[in-house]
Amino acid sequence: MSTAPTHPPLDLDPTPATPIVLGTMAWGSVPPPPPDADPGARPEGPAGEAQAEAAVERARRALRAGIEAGVDLLDTADIYGAGRSEETVGRLLHELPYEERSALKVQTKCGIVLHETDPAGRRLTRYDSSPEHVRASLEGSLARLGEQRVDTLIIHRPDVLTPVADTVRAFLDAREAGLVGKLGVSNLGVGRVLEFQRELESQAADGTGLACVQVELGLHHRTLVEAVVLANHPDAPADADAGRLGPVCAAEGIELQAWGPLGQGRFSS
Repeated sequence: MSTAPTHPPLDLDPTPATPIVLGTMAWGSVPPPPPDADPGARPEGPAGEAQAEAAVERARRALRAGIEAGVDLLDTADIYGAGRSEETVGRLLHELPYEERSALKVQTKCGIVLHETDPAGRRLTRYDSSPEHVRASLEGSLARLGEQRVDTLIIHRPDVLTPVADTVRAFLDAREAGLVGKLGVSNLGVGRVLEFQRELESQAADGTGLACVQVELGLHHRTLVEAVVLANHPDAPADADAGRLGPVCAAEGIELQAWGPLGQGRFSS
């Protein structure tokens, strides 16, 4: 009889993941509800249940293809599918044999608040990287994933109203509690990336820095590359500073992750 636990922890080995990250934003997604419906509503009735199971099956096939291709890192976020992505990731991880599941890393994101309503009844989106929101979001993600910890927590978008020091402290508290291994950021400019890097190096007892920076990069979104290639050119992108992100990440030892490289399906069929 095997003595291996039936519910292994996710892999927190510092070894870098494979070059391809399996994105799960659409996992568990079903046809969108009407504009006036609750965005977090689940399908109802037999037809709704069938839609939900079909969505899970699509994700199951994607995960199997990823594993067979050697992918060992899954990317999700608390807001993807109003939580359905994380729920689906967790469900499928728990279906895997121990050897496969224990080799997988998972990174999730927090920092975007969707569908709040203002006094005029309008739905709003805002960014929140306050310690309270970071901790609550991480705990919610762990519950949906059915896990005790994740490999990496990524700050999804810049919250200019919360000091970087406060966000970093919240991460370190969560790491000390065993809830997360590493910190990453997404969609930040070079200056903000370096601010996170220096603050993390300063506060962390082991001097650790950022694990990764995510930025949109693909044939449809080329600013990171064109800011360098088209310097001093009439077609140069307005955000010339974006060209510094790659060299800065390389110099700082931060992994650069391209999100949406296939343009949400534009270039994959």
